[in-house]
This record gives sequence, C-alpha cells and structure tokens, in this order.
Amino acid sequence: MSVLLPWMLAFGGLTVAGIAALHLLARNEPPRWLLPTARFVPESRERAPARSLSLSDRRLLALRVVALVAIALAAAGPWWRGARSARAQVIVADLSRTVTDRAAVVAAVRAAWREGDRVVVLDSTARELSLTALDSLATRPAPVRAARLGAALLVAREAGRALARSADSVALVVVSPLTADVTDAATTAIRTTWPGGARVVRVGAAQGILRGGAVNADHARVSVRANALDPVRASLLLDARIAADAPAGAVAGAVHLVRSAALTAADSANARAGAVVVHWPEALVAHDTVGAVATTRAVFVATLPRPVALTGGKPVARWVDGTAAAVESPLGAGCVRRVAIPLAATGDAVLRASFRAVLRDLLAPCGGPRDLRALDSTEVFALASNGGAAASAALVTPAADRSLVRWLLALAAIALALEWWLRKRQEGA
Repeated sequence: MSVLLPWMLAFGGLTVAGIAALHLLARNEPPRWLLPTARFVPESRERAPARSLSLSDRRLLALRVVALVAIALAAAGPWWRGARSARAQVIVADLSRTVTDRAAVVAAVRAAWREGDRVVVLDSTARELSLTALDSLATRPAPVRAARLGAALLVAREAGRALARSADSVALVVVSPLTADVTDAATTAIRTTWPGGARVVRVGAAQGILRGGAVNADHARVSVRANALDPVRASLLLDARIAADAPAGAVAGAVHLVRSAALTAADSANARAGAVVVHWPEALVAHDTVGAVATTRAVFVATLPRPVALTGGKPVARWVDGTAAAVESPLGAGCVRRVAIPLAATGDAVLRASFRAVLRDLLAPCGGPRDLRALDSTEVFALASNGGAAASAALVTPAADRSLVRWLLALAAIALALEWWLRKRQEGA
C-alpha cells in the first residue's frame, strides 16, 4: 500500500497522542453516598477528586483513536498496488477488409504478444478479444463493411487504462496495412489521446478494386447479363479501368451486373459465396423526374426519370432530394445491390465521364469503394509519434487505482457513531 500525502499520517499521529493525553489528565471522583444524617457517616478520611495517571474511559478512547486514524489515513490518500509488471502492451490487430492475409496479421500479433497483454481487433467493429478468439478470425472471410482505426484506438486506450493498474508502463502496438481506407480526419485526433508512442507493424494490403480512388483494371472484372445494345454495357466498354468480360460463373470477389427483371438462384448463390450482385432492372416504371443522382464520390447531373423510392438496405446512391436511388443488403459473404436508375436506350448521357464515375461506385465492392492508398511517411509518423511506452500515471491516476479512501471514511463514521452511542449511554447511567 502507498500513500499520496505521508505527512497526513504524522498529523494524525499527533492528534491521537493529544487525545490520549487528555484521557490521562482526567480526574477520578469518588462515588457519592446518600445518607439520611451525618451520624451515619463512617469514620474515615475525607475523599476528594484526585489526578490519575491511568487511562480513563478506555472504550471511548479506543473508538476515538480508530476514528482519527481512519480519517488521517483517508486524508493521506492510500491506494493499493498489488504485484506490478514493468511493462505491458495493447496490440491493435487490423483485420478489416483492406487485409489480404488475415493469418499474417494474427502471426504478427502472436510474435509481439506477451503474457498479460491485451489485444484489440478491428474488423467491421473494434473490440477487445483474447488471443484464442483472435486465432479463430484468421480463417474467416474479411468483412465487407469499412472500419476506422480511430475506433480501435479508443478501445485500446480503455484497455491501456486497465493495464496501467498492474504495470509501470503500457506500450501501444499497431498491426495494420495502414491504408487510407481505415483512416479519416478523426484518427489523428484520437491518436493524440494516447500519452505515448506507438510501434507500427505493417502487413500487406488487400488487392482491391479501388486503389487511390481509381479502379484497378486487373481486378475490376464485371460480368454483365444484358442485351448487346444495353446502355450500361456500352458505358462499361468505354471505361478502360473496368474489364466487362468476367466469366458469368466467377464468384469470389467478382461483380455481377444483372439487367434482367429478376435475380436467379445462381445470382443469390454467387452473392452468398462473396460476389457483388448488382441488380439493375432495365425496365423501370417512373413516376416523376429528377435532376441528378450522386454516390459518395461522384455526381451525375441529368434529367432522369425516377421510379418509386427504394426501401430496405443501406443507401449507396441518392437522388438530389436525398431519397435512395440504390441500396445494398448483405447476403452471405457478399451482397446484393439494388439500383433503381432508369436509363434511356438512346442519347449520350451514359457516355459522359460523370456517369461512368457513378457507375464505378455502383460496381464497387460490398461496403463501398475501398481506398487502398498506403499512408505516406508523414502520416505514419503522426500515428507512431515520438516517445516510448506510456507511463501508467499518464493513463490512470493513482487515486483511482484501487483506492481505500471510501472504506476508511466508512470505518471512521462507524467508530464515531459507536462513540456517540456509548457516551450517551454513560451519561444516562
């Protein structure tokens, strides 16, 4: 046990000594006799109050000493520090959709892990897991939803506070590809809440469809089920960054654009196996017109007929008034994306660069476009920062570390209550 204000113990000791001295200076009075007449007074020397060097009212003294000692200890700020280690670690494991080899991330975490460390996993959400549970994630498919490193850093900070109660310092280790897909404007601000440096272990990023905001022609392979004169097919053929020649049976990571009225059982099976099935019916009944449609990164301005608004799923494209023009619903390891944007069979609207930009977003992986740009050295330095492990005192104040103050104050209150009860009882007697 340690105390924050040791001098309060000396002050409490002096107070206890003063109370004991007052009990030593108490006078002892002889008992009073009630006699009817003086002739019955026994023949003996007259007795009067006299000083005594023995402690008087020992039970009251004991209760007062207990109360004073408890109050002095509480004022000194005692806190219990059990067995402590010199250093502990919080390891952030990035298993988001940007990671191509999840087993490599788990192996890097195991190489850095030591007994007592804590592991924070970032896939579709950020949460703390045991090392055993982390192993089970290595063989699972990558999530389709985007995740942010800032959320994992918030969970890591809470884990670090818990470790600070049993370690002198806590180090932060980040195992991640460190791509732009997992960082945003809040990541740097959240990183500054960790009072120390970080060790970064970089692993390979996934081979995604989008790289730096542009479609990777080697992987953006789309199978199209539509007639030869379909306007969407024509727009795809003009985009050098999209290969509209994927085999119809492709499943893992493939994009299937279906322009027929209904999906087939094979389409649903492809989505469950990990494909992106984009259901964009050619025949759509419009009820009004609208001036533009927008995705997260592109806007297509044109007078477009608009059918009834889509319901269900996550919006991935919206009309200019905010209603959903395309929605996405997860299905197995993939997703089904429903698009309700009528297109005229004639005209040059689908040949514009703005339409092709919207089209690329509509053919993006499940969960939206992936920005796989590797962070530059400046951004990595801002994440790692200067300094080593964070001192425990910077993560959690000692007063909050298993404090004994409330228990000591409760003991003092009980002792004072018993002292008051015993004093009243003696006065009544």
